[in-house]
Amino acid sequence: MPFILVPITIVVLGILGFAHAVVYEALITITSLLWPSLLSWHVIVTLRIIFLVLTLSFTTMTFLSFYSRNILTKIAYRVSAVWTGFLMYFFFAAFAYGALIFFNNSFLERGSIVGLPLHSHAFIFSKIGFMLFVVALAVGVYGVIHAGRTVVTKVSVKLLNLPQSWKGKKAVWVSDLHLGHVRGPKFLEKTVKKIQELKPDLVFIGGDLFDGVKIDENAAIAPLRDLCAPTTGLRTPHVISDGVYFVMGNHEEFSEIGALRCLNAVKNIPGLRVLEDEVVVVDGMAIAGVDHAHTDTAEKFSKVLSRLAPHFSGTSPRPSILLKHEPKDLDVAVKAGMSLQISGHTHRGQVWPATWLAWLVFPGYNYGLHERGKMQVYTSSGVGTWGPPLRVGTKSEIVVFEFK
Repeated sequence: MPFILVPITIVVLGILGFAHAVVYEALITITSLLWPSLLSWHVIVTLRIIFLVLTLSFTTMTFLSFYSRNILTKIAYRVSAVWTGFLMYFFFAAFAYGALIFFNNSFLERGSIVGLPLHSHAFIFSKIGFMLFVVALAVGVYGVIHAGRTVVTKVSVKLLNLPQSWKGKKAVWVSDLHLGHVRGPKFLEKTVKKIQELKPDLVFIGGDLFDGVKIDENAAIAPLRDLCAPTTGLRTPHVISDGVYFVMGNHEEFSEIGALRCLNAVKNIPGLRVLEDEVVVVDGMAIAGVDHAHTDTAEKFSKVLSRLAPHFSGTSPRPSILLKHEPKDLDVAVKAGMSLQISGHTHRGQVWPATWLAWLVFPGYNYGLHERGKMQVYTSSGVGTWGPPLRVGTKSEIVVFEFK
């Protein structure tokens, strides 16, 4: 284990331990007031063991998933991931209930609140606490169901000097499928069918196609063969790599061996072109694709674009599209003269209130179409999920760009 993972793991376990403790205490308090007969000593001991196991489950299964891909690992990982998503909303419910209890205790000396006897307060607040947990459970269930629904987002883009052949052309962007122990080939197959129904001219796959856990990479992305095949693929495939392009994301590059396995699997798909810090010109449009690991700092990113710049800049610049997994160091791309950057990575936070965190990390560019200087930037919320397979306040999307 890399040394940096040790303090990170300790912090994560500390946060999870605190959250589980708050939820446990709230549930025990509510149950003791509403249904005291349910809390025998062996029930309490069993609950403590369950909560201890749940506290360790997601971290443990995350590490195991990098080394094991059997059916038990897959099931355990899914269960722990779903529970971790529910835990967040259970924690909010427990916190709100605790605030009510604090409010109740702060009025102890007055003897009553709003005309009710003091002993009634705890019982009433416990009923409210129970309803808060019911709401939290409903939000979690909604999040799981909603995460499995992929919508199509249509975006109209106007670029200067757009070639006539590109007017009305459609390009699909899909990113962050995170194929692994939660999403698998069937999920990708559904995504491919949706893409084919849109009949795009090109398809861009923007990284984090894989989740990074140990799987059979070739089997996981087998449905992409239908997307790239001459007879079942795109409506008007281009001569260059059949119009399907891929760039690497951070999850493919958790390790050198993992990155190589992912890259080889993608390259084994006939008609799927990997853009590794390179440019292809299609009907007068420069399409640049950069590897996440090679451009994760402004300095490295600048060096890569400086080498690629002759393809799209100069006295008669071509319009250009940059495929970059993370919407980071945008000024470097602006300076290089890019027309449009398409990114993913953020998931738009995936679940509320993490949506606020995504905005703080990528202020103004965490989601949607925006301008940065003379360049336009679109950041997608992605198709799949990472960690808890929930979406609350965000959507799983396939993006369709129509050029004008």
